Amino acid sequence: MEFRVVKTGELEAFIRSDLYRRSTHCPISRHRARSQAANPRAEAGGPALVLAVKDEEVVGFVGFLPDRIGQESVYWNSGWWVAEEHKDIALPLFFQFLQKSRERVLLTDLTPHTEAIIRRLHFFRFREMAPGLRGYLRFNLGELLPQRRPGLAPLRPLFRMIDFKANLLLWARNALKRYPIPKEARIETINTFSDSDRAFMASHSENELTRRGPEELLWILNNPWVLPSEECAEDYSHYFFTAVADDFESRLLRFSWLGETRAILFTRQLNRNLAVPYLYFEEDILPVLVNYIYRQLIRGRCIHFTTFNQRLKAFMLENPSPFIFKKDIRRTFAYHEKLQGLIPDEVELQDGDGDVAFC
Repeated sequence: MEFRVVKTGELEAFIRSDLYRRSTHCPISRHRARSQAANPRAEAGGPALVLAVKDEEVVGFVGFLPDRIGQESVYWNSGWWVAEEHKDIALPLFFQFLQKSRERVLLTDLTPHTEAIIRRLHFFRFREMAPGLRGYLRFNLGELLPQRRPGLAPLRPLFRMIDFKANLLLWARNALKRYPIPKEARIETINTFSDSDRAFMASHSENELTRRGPEELLWILNNPWVLPSEECAEDYSHYFFTAVADDFESRLLRFSWLGETRAILFTRQLNRNLAVPYLYFEEDILPVLVNYIYRQLIRGRCIHFTTFNQRLKAFMLENPSPFIFKKDIRRTFAYHEKLQGLIPDEVELQDGDGDVAFC
């Protein structure tokens, strides 16, 4: 067993290598590798992957996502996987990740299993973040119940029939709701950022931890880690994370009122679930923003919507919505103790920080 580092500038060569082609377990999709190589905050000589290799076969990997706090380089963990028969190398592999990142590590959106492991590493510090909102628009019993209780799997067709009939009624109900957009409001796609857009984002992100800017948002938009099924001919069934989906779309939009920018909105829809990775807005445009989001949820026949933006959450809870059920959801944020001096007492993250905007 050996550990090998793939640098950002080596990603293109790695996905053409014999090791990549013959490995039973895929450590990164080709489009994700090219995306990470294009990261405006990455350096060619910085780490992108640590691989665990046995007999010229990848049996585990940990991913890096470079970012910055001010002028200081840091790394988000982005993916940590080990083959079942090699679980004993999981922690040594993670320590390789810490070493190559010089322990300048941030963590978020952890699975319960991964969080339990990280909490046992006493050099990580955790911050409790304000809970987010998940609003459900459709029934999905056919998927959820068999996942939670495998013994119910034979009843999946029955649950799906119940879902279909209930959701047909819900869709008809929601289709009657207008959620109007005033004619004074203009909503347009952003392909390039104007100087006024840049100034607007800068003035609305002053308290954020990593303050991703226009270049980062365009990078995320134009270099996705998930491709629609019809655009990807490759088989990624041997890749542990999501590379291909039947339903995937990102949008970057400007909301203006009488010619003045009032909001910049980045949305991502994946498998009929909508999220807002990045949002910058003036308070008075909230009703327009929310009505636009509701329209997208209904048109996309989305199952649920997720946000950790506390002002957006409060508005949705205080006003009528198309949700049939709402619940609070938690988010983990942790960092290595060596970054203590860079982390303010009140940490402000956007929903898409880390690698969440991508998947």
